[in-house]
Amino acid sequence: MHPSNNLLQVYIFADAPHMLKLAKNHLLDHGFVYCGNIIDKKCFVLLLKLRVKDLTIVHKLTKQHLHVVGTGRQKVKFAAQLFSHTNAKAIKTCGKNGIAGFENWETLFYVLDLFDKWFDIFNSRTKYAKYAEAHAFGIEMEKQCKVLREMNKFITSMRVCGRNKLLPFQKGISLCCQSLPGLFKHLK
Repeated sequence: MHPSNNLLQVYIFADAPHMLKLAKNHLLDHGFVYCGNIIDKKCFVLLLKLRVKDLTIVHKLTKQHLHVVGTGRQKVKFAAQLFSHTNAKAIKTCGKNGIAGFENWETLFYVLDLFDKWFDIFNSRTKYAKYAEAHAFGIEMEKQCKVLREMNKFITSMRVCGRNKLLPFQKGISLCCQSLPGLFKHLK
C-alpha cells in the first residue's frame, strides 16, 4: 500500500538484468545452498573440460564466462548465457549419462532453467515469442505466474554460501516476482 494513501498501491521493480548479473557473480564467487545441495561453478568447469577438439555440448560457454573480472562482471550477456536453457540441458545430459561430477544435476538444471525463464519474462521484447515465458506478460499468464511463484520460492529459500540472510539481489528478484502480476492486474 502507498504509505500516505490507502487507496493506492506501490509496485516495486528492481532492474532485472542487474539482478541476473548479481546472481551470476554470487554463484561464481560463493555458490548457492538450496535444499541441502551446493550449487557452484564446478559443473560449468566440468562442462568446459568435456570439449573434444571443436565439438562441445555448450557452444556459448567459455572460460571467460567463469573467470569474469573488472567490467566483464557487468555484462548481462555473460549472465544470460550462463543461466541459459542450453547449459541446463547440457548438465541434464551429463547427469543422466552418469558423468562424474554431475551427481546433483537435477538441482542445477532446475536453477538454471528457472533463471532462464524468469529472465525471459522480464526481458520480453515482442508480444509473441518462441517460448511462453518470453511472450509479453499476460499472453501466457498461467505459465508466467507459475515461473514467478517458483522463482520467488527458490530465491527466498536459497542462501548464498556463507550467508544466513537474504542478500539485496535476492530481495530485488523477489520484489519483481511479486510486483509484476500485481501491476498487471491493477492496469488491466
